[in-house]
Amino acid sequence: MAEPNRTDDRQHSLKQAVRFSGKGLHNGAANRVQLIPAPANTGIVFRRIDAPAAGAEISGTWQHIREYPACTCLADQQGRQFRTTEHLLAALYTCGVDNAVVEMDGDEVPILDGSAAPLVELIDSVGVLPQQ
Repeated sequence: MAEPNRTDDRQHSLKQAVRFSGKGLHNGAANRVQLIPAPANTGIVFRRIDAPAAGAEISGTWQHIREYPACTCLADQQGRQFRTTEHLLAALYTCGVDNAVVEMDGDEVPILDGSAAPLVELIDSVGVLPQQ
């Protein structure tokens, strides 16, 4: 993977949607995740698509971090959570993705191999597109 061009002041999103699945580290439940391209100025938005949390959307920013043992947890005022987000956020940042929607059918990002590497490879496989 090439280093993202951080001198480029344009924002970037994915060229196309990509999916992955696996088990959560803390709950052991199977979860599916879809990374979807998003318009400029969207940021990284986590969206739950499972009942009863369907419709919950939280931006992946420090303002939504909640205390949770051994992982990064994003939560809204109603207590709907997105857990173990740290490797996915690191992969998006490393690949230069500024705008994407992360759709999840559970409350935990799959752990995969325990690193961000498989997520970086996945993002690299679809590519990143500069935005105006």
